[in-house]
Amino acid sequence: LYEQLELDRFWEARLPDSREGTCWQHILQTLVCYRLIDPGSEWRLHRLWFEQSAMADLLGADYSLVEKNALYRCLDKVLPHKSALFSHLNQRWQDLFGARFDVLLYDLTSTYFESAPPEDENDKRRYGHSRDKRGDCVQVVLALIVTPEGFPLAYEVLPGNTADKTTLRMFLQKIETQYGKAQRVWVMDRGIPTEEVLEEMRAADPPVYYLVGTPKGRLTKLERDLLPLPWATVRPGVQVKLLPQAGELYVFAESRDRIHKERAMRRRKLKALVKRLQQLQQMKFNDTRQLLLKLGEAKGRYRAAWRLLGITLPEPQASGTTPESAVDVVNFLDGQLPAFKMGDVVARRKPHTGQRCITGGVLTGVARGRVEYGKQPTILCQDGAKTQFSFAVTNPALPRLILRHACLPR
Repeated sequence: LYEQLELDRFWEARLPDSREGTCWQHILQTLVCYRLIDPGSEWRLHRLWFEQSAMADLLGADYSLVEKNALYRCLDKVLPHKSALFSHLNQRWQDLFGARFDVLLYDLTSTYFESAPPEDENDKRRYGHSRDKRGDCVQVVLALIVTPEGFPLAYEVLPGNTADKTTLRMFLQKIETQYGKAQRVWVMDRGIPTEEVLEEMRAADPPVYYLVGTPKGRLTKLERDLLPLPWATVRPGVQVKLLPQAGELYVFAESRDRIHKERAMRRRKLKALVKRLQQLQQMKFNDTRQLLLKLGEAKGRYRAAWRLLGITLPEPQASGTTPESAVDVVNFLDGQLPAFKMGDVVARRKPHTGQRCITGGVLTGVARGRVEYGKQPTILCQDGAKTQFSFAVTNPALPRLILRHACLPR
């Protein structure tokens, strides 16, 4: 593969041997093979991988080829030829694979360092938004452009405090300078482009097209226009609505597989959170602060599911005890009615003020109600247009913890 891409010919004039006899081309070829076959650190290549491979026999070299300082110095020698290398690879991908470059995927990531902040102002290691949840570590931001087939076209290592929305304009100019003007489609996340940059892309000659996620705040404004539009089936399980507006085409997509996947993930998190909260119910706390710390820990661990719960800590009475007054019902509808159906057996329960209770033993109509979990579950119902259920659990220990969440389908 290295020779089919003609990398040996490309580097022949750019990486001559040193006066001391160091063969930089062989070192680079070893680094490339190592990355393709068994990727790891240069230190691991130096200490372990080279002696377990056949590279020494293939290249007619000895262990001195992978001296650790030579490995890092080789990377420094390659970096100035980055643009020429991408141009060379671009041509070879077209010749070998018929690759096209009219659709570009653009994204950013970051990698952190467990080291002290650098004193050099030109060092790119900086504190910034950490995608690895390591805000305590300095990092660098990596920006990459690839084709849908995975062929890279450009990359940059940026300072760790670089905002995503400040990078797109630079890469638009970089791609146009290196590969020329062309009608291209950029695909990226909603947080990368700004309205100003999108306007520049639309006004370019030729125009630069884009596919980007719509900001969530704008979806609310478009909801009224999207509702009356008909669905168009793209493939089984995927349907879309198309809304042309202000020179752009909004595509509202719905995937049944994605719905089922996200619903299953939400339920799994919700069940884990409820299990943890039920464990807290069995604990006894000397004061409310200890309980609040435990709740904060649970919220941090299950943040996505936490918003589906309603948790009420009643105001303590003067005596320091917790009143036993009822709590408000919190209802949650997960895109469809819960799996209660007509004919389900329900227990008798004295209704709360303003509510009507089913007095028989079965659910006989569409109703709104609450399921309370104690020794025996009960259903309180009143007439309504939909059916929603939630349940409340109380802990006899003080302070009392009252939990409420939607009843999952059985």
